[in-house]
Amino acid sequence: MMYRGPVQTPARWKSIVILVAALAVIIALASLMGVLIYKYINRSQVEKYFADEQPFGVLVTGVYEGQKTRSVRFLSIASVYPQTGRIGFISFFPQTRLEEGKPTLAEAILTDGHEKTANTLATVLGIEIPFHFSVSVDDMVRLVDLMEGLPFYLQPSDRLAGEELPVGEFILDGLLTRRLLAVPEGKNEYSPAFQLFRHYSLLLNLWKQRRSKWELLRVVLSRATAGVSTDLAMKEMMFLGDTLFAGKGWLPMLMEIPVKRVKDDFVIDTEATALYLKNYRRQLTQKDNPYLEEAPKMEVKNGTMVPNLARELRARLSRKGIQILEFANADRHDYPNTILLDTNGNVFYLESVSRMLGIEKAYHAVNRAHFTDAILILGADYKKLNLEN
Repeated sequence: MMYRGPVQTPARWKSIVILVAALAVIIALASLMGVLIYKYINRSQVEKYFADEQPFGVLVTGVYEGQKTRSVRFLSIASVYPQTGRIGFISFFPQTRLEEGKPTLAEAILTDGHEKTANTLATVLGIEIPFHFSVSVDDMVRLVDLMEGLPFYLQPSDRLAGEELPVGEFILDGLLTRRLLAVPEGKNEYSPAFQLFRHYSLLLNLWKQRRSKWELLRVVLSRATAGVSTDLAMKEMMFLGDTLFAGKGWLPMLMEIPVKRVKDDFVIDTEATALYLKNYRRQLTQKDNPYLEEAPKMEVKNGTMVPNLARELRARLSRKGIQILEFANADRHDYPNTILLDTNGNVFYLESVSRMLGIEKAYHAVNRAHFTDAILILGADYKKLNLEN
């Protein structure tokens, strides 16, 4: 009779199955942990800032390529605060000098490069600036065309003499983007401010369309930024886009570095800058929305044939918690729709007021020469506005 070895009982089979299953789970977990550790160790520098909730800056410049010249028209530090979900754009007039007799920031960018200029500005602003991103007017033209145009509004008072730009509502395409941004230097004494405000308007209107357009931009990003100069890898740019553009809750905030006029030069006002930055950092780092308890200041304009309409609606709008500082007639009286314009670069005010009043047409038309945060132009549909308390 042949010996068959010990008989395996059901209980013993059950123990073997449990042991094998446990080993499989351990192997799977070990593999998963290995993958996670690998990804953690190989995170990009940008991902590390977000994971550690550490603020960082990106030097962003806009460059105009002329037939014979190359000039910097926009210079800002995008200060990202992952812990509070804020992005602060700290902007300089490109012709600003950090000290009398020193080169302008535009000259420093072109001669010393982005990295050295970023290190200098990091010392001035007290924030780490490890990255830079430079985009030309041509890049912006391609970007807007790839987005199939951008809803835009240009106030008649913001068009410089001789400019071939439409006013009022229009779709900004690539050709108009070039005309909007390529303001001739020395056009008038307000040219530096106009250049800055127009970049703000373009940036914030792009921001307004970010969620609906991001997937399209994600596909064409390599084409749209073919000539971009940056030390950000494509993976890092995609991560920033997925986090900032597709994510929710991010609030962009704007600040200009104050300057003083010394003869024909713009020189940074060091004392004023220190005070501005102190308040700005507080807004960027505080947990609560800094604008939540501060009512927006608004100007109301009558764009209809109804007499005294702006005056009559002033009290009803005030009951909504809006400060109405001024009311007047609009540039014309045939507006079919009510329009809300953000003149101060405040995304929160534009979004909250337009939602509160039920306004469908809202645009960023930044011009900080105004004393108000927004302009409400009443159109023929004004009776549809939500004016109840």
